Amino acid sequence: MDFETDQDALLYKSICSVSNKLSKYLSTEKSNVLYSPLSVSLALLLLLNGTSEQADSREELLAFFDIVDDRGEKLDKLNSIMNTSLKAYFSQDKNGSANKDQTDFIVGNSLWGDQIFPSYVSRIQDLFEAEGFPVPKNGKEVNDWIEQKTNGHLKRFFDDDKQFSKDSVMLLNSVYFRGNWAIPFDQQQSYMGEFSTSKTHMAEVRMMRSSGEKWEHKENGKYEVLRLQYKDTKFSASIVLPKEVLTFQEAEAMMTKEDWDFVYLQRSMDNEGTVIIPKFDLEHSVELKDGLVKSGVKKIFNRAESGLTELCASPIEVKQVYHKCRIQVDETGSTASAATAILMMKCCLPISPPFYFECNRPFYFIIHTDRGIPLFVSYVQDPK
Repeated sequence: MDFETDQDALLYKSICSVSNKLSKYLSTEKSNVLYSPLSVSLALLLLLNGTSEQADSREELLAFFDIVDDRGEKLDKLNSIMNTSLKAYFSQDKNGSANKDQTDFIVGNSLWGDQIFPSYVSRIQDLFEAEGFPVPKNGKEVNDWIEQKTNGHLKRFFDDDKQFSKDSVMLLNSVYFRGNWAIPFDQQQSYMGEFSTSKTHMAEVRMMRSSGEKWEHKENGKYEVLRLQYKDTKFSASIVLPKEVLTFQEAEAMMTKEDWDFVYLQRSMDNEGTVIIPKFDLEHSVELKDGLVKSGVKKIFNRAESGLTELCASPIEVKQVYHKCRIQVDETGSTASAATAILMMKCCLPISPPFYFECNRPFYFIIHTDRGIPLFVSYVQDPK
């Protein structure tokens, strides 16, 4: 697929860079892995706009997005692509549509803290429509904001009784998606079936089945890819099913940049087939500080080197980067939500025969745009 604009290509490159670095860090996880590269990217972009142009911390963060050019131009480019290419996908109704045939894609941004430079507050309000709040009274106040922005889908981000220091500053992003399949699954065809959670263990899970329809399906020697279209054709979900039963670490070692380009960008013709995939509702939380450090983002965690002089007058450093994601897939479609909090402290192919796609072993489930931007990524080892 050719990109329509240079901004589309840059957005794809940047979000995929973040996604690949997060996957590499999370590859040691033993259970289901879920995350939103978009949510993490947007939270880090809020932070980037608080760094000084001369700060090495800005250079580290920009390298995380894999963007070249002058430091000032880099940030301007990132801000620009998030405000043009990405906004084309946002829902007009920020509270979600009551029409079940419409797709909801809602992004929220907020800043929590006191004594923040008005220039920074104005900047992120203008660029990202961020809301400003004082230091939260407790975790419930933040949880309520996230629940409201995700239509109640993502709950208990923090413990309700979590306390925040009066010197704390928090940058918060949320992403919410709800879309119905263009070809829904018939609930009467769903059944309990076997799923290989590992090479030695099977689990009974709820399987959804559809046959006689046309789907976009492709494969190579390592894996199969099934693209599930939503009614809103700007969005798709892709299932990457390795040929063998693999752990997430093994799957990540198998997948190269060229493989992901094949998944996201190379389209194929629709072909009639039978599709069997599990129904699931999964949630995953992770602290990302160590992953960022291992990826070269280090200085924001050091008060003397954070370079966050555009954010507030007091020396400040990042203490935590917390991320939570939930993905729900059923016969009608899928719903996904994620939030990322940065806590700081001051101081075309030929037609082939009908295929049979049975997703009965660990697989990637990815929600992405029509231009290949990964919004939510998961590796499902156990749908239960």
